[in-house]
Amino acid sequence: MFRKPRRRAGGAVSCLASVAALLHTGCLDRPIEPIEPRTTKGAIETLKSSRVDKIDLLLAIDNSISMADKQTLLGEAVPQLVDRLVNPRCVDPSKTAPVAPETIAQPAGPLDPCPLIDKAGEPLQTKREFEPVKDIHVGIISSSLGDLSGGDCGGAQHYDDGGKLLDRSLGGGTVPTFGDDHFLLWDPDGKYGPNTDVSAFQGTLTEMVIGVGQTGCGYEMQLESVVRFLVDPAPYAELVREPVEGSADRNVKRGVDEDVLTQRAAFLRPDSLVAIVMLSDENDCSVQAEGYGYFAFSGGLEPGSSACASSPDDPCCYSCNTDPPQGCTADPACAGNPEIPVDAPGLRCWDQKRRFGTSLLYPVSRYVNALTLENIDPARVDLKPKEGGESVPNPLLEGRPNGLVYFAGIVGVPWQAVARKNDAGEPDLARGYMTPGELESLGLFEALAGDPDRLVPPTDPFMIESVEPRSGTSAILGLAPTSDNAINGGDRTPADPDTELYDVGLQYACIFDVDDDPEGSECSECADGVCDNPVCEGTVQTHAKAVPGLRQLALIRAMKDQGIAASVCPANTDDAQKTSPEYGYNPAVGALVDALKDDLAGQECLPFSIEAIAGQVTCLVVQSSRADSCTCDGPGLSSPPATHDNVLAFIQSSEGYDDAETCFCEVAQLEADELQACQNDEQVPVGIDGWCYIDASPTSPVGNPDLVGCGETEPRVVRVVGEPKPKSGATLHIFCTGEGS
Repeated sequence: MFRKPRRRAGGAVSCLASVAALLHTGCLDRPIEPIEPRTTKGAIETLKSSRVDKIDLLLAIDNSISMADKQTLLGEAVPQLVDRLVNPRCVDPSKTAPVAPETIAQPAGPLDPCPLIDKAGEPLQTKREFEPVKDIHVGIISSSLGDLSGGDCGGAQHYDDGGKLLDRSLGGGTVPTFGDDHFLLWDPDGKYGPNTDVSAFQGTLTEMVIGVGQTGCGYEMQLESVVRFLVDPAPYAELVREPVEGSADRNVKRGVDEDVLTQRAAFLRPDSLVAIVMLSDENDCSVQAEGYGYFAFSGGLEPGSSACASSPDDPCCYSCNTDPPQGCTADPACAGNPEIPVDAPGLRCWDQKRRFGTSLLYPVSRYVNALTLENIDPARVDLKPKEGGESVPNPLLEGRPNGLVYFAGIVGVPWQAVARKNDAGEPDLARGYMTPGELESLGLFEALAGDPDRLVPPTDPFMIESVEPRSGTSAILGLAPTSDNAINGGDRTPADPDTELYDVGLQYACIFDVDDDPEGSECSECADGVCDNPVCEGTVQTHAKAVPGLRQLALIRAMKDQGIAASVCPANTDDAQKTSPEYGYNPAVGALVDALKDDLAGQECLPFSIEAIAGQVTCLVVQSSRADSCTCDGPGLSSPPATHDNVLAFIQSSEGYDDAETCFCEVAQLEADELQACQNDEQVPVGIDGWCYIDASPTSPVGNPDLVGCGETEPRVVRVVGEPKPKSGATLHIFCTGEGS
């Protein structure tokens, strides 16, 4: 319970991977017997859904001051993203030394054929990375959720965008959107109305991105805005201060914002892939709306007890706003009028536990759970239901496998730290950004993000949040942040707090070139023309900056292969090179599409090998789906016989099973000439309906390896062709069984 703030004079405000071997005796046309663990091994793998044909793309854009240059770069990148999705690249399908896509003459439109190329003197037919996507929703939200009644942000033009979709234009008006629902629709075939023109679509989207502006509240609640729009079952309509006897007033949520729910219902489809792209140059500042979170924005937080300075996780680290925890003695430092820590508005969310003895931020785990848990408890700050407690369905994951939700962060981190390296060991964005798996394997998340929820700071000095110059040399970058360097320009000396120019901020993680701006907001402290801010030359702003985006990076880490980490500080801002893979946010677009393309291509990658006999394997493929009336009458489908009830029971008890998918159909394994076509031909004739197994591994090859688009660790696929290919949102399960050896 928080006490009312004191007044101060002058106070500053197997087949799974665990199965050793797949046993392969028996025939597919015999009943699969009940499993006897001592003599028979049965294993099941839940495969990805079939090719995704719908995408709901949400751009979460920071709209605080200093974001105009980044929004411009994103506005230039989104047409590239649209083009990559609606007109996929033609690529060399061979597995050995494939030709770089950048060297292939790409078709002008999605209906144009892929070209033949010359490879080592032989003609080679290229093919699309995936089928063109013909159904895309694109919406935009901002980081501005106000100051939670703290009273410190009311002067902003867009004080509180409420997590609603934005369709603002540069001039302050609005742009036309699909059905006036505030989002854009890509619909080239006119399925929902007039055919969409790609250039008009791209131009409108660019205008919407830049139209977000930089006049929002400076307390950037980027992650909470995403939860409010996509996840919160009952987003509040207003916050009301209620008095509490013997304590400060507390915030209480009142009502439901029906506008958010209406927009969500129109934007979000249950059978779509959801991609969230966040753009911000600040760390996330998502403060708890209920209770006393507003203290963070009102200048009412007092310092933490003495224990906080050295051990913020000490049980006796507490805020001088509150009484000591049970078992802790009152700290003399909290008596009287303790000196408030540096309390510039831009630092209210920085290092709260150490500085103020309490953290009013939502934990990062809240956002991990929001994007991954099928059921949530909205009353809990982390949204995770207690064991045996009450929960409600997660609106984001109703009908959608959590494997179809992706989160990309274009945030404050040096691009040199997250880019892949070339043969000389140098960071090279022409090779793209590292995946979360690559970053994890190199131990880079500990260095670049730490663990915000456990109060563990990053180890790399460029990513340390600090007002003062930082010490040490980066093991990743080989430079010290205090040196004169091209990454962050060198740490600056904070302005004197006794002067009128005092507006201290965190040291930069990275900077990048922008057009000279004589009225740049970052250089106001240089009124006398002299300062050591690396983004300024006198009062002219020559660079843009970003501070460490630790909380967003921690979420990307938790999302694993469904996370994408990119730098808000681009390597190249030369207008003459806008088509370069290194320009602006083009590398982020490439990383996002690379992460999505397995779902877009519909590959069913397998982590294990199966022995094939005459091209067939001793397995069943079962499709589960949600259906009001379950029928398996289509070509290549059949109702499971009673002798396979044990297989269905095994599927229903497996980890990847969705309880709502109660309709089961078996998919026919192809035979003879149809099997050969499925396993070897890129274009399978109409009338071939079923599945086949293809293995591109050199030790047990089956079929044409060029048809396998999976990585080296999973170079095998279940290929479903013809009518049985399930719709997006259905699930395939492969069940294999055999006698022990």
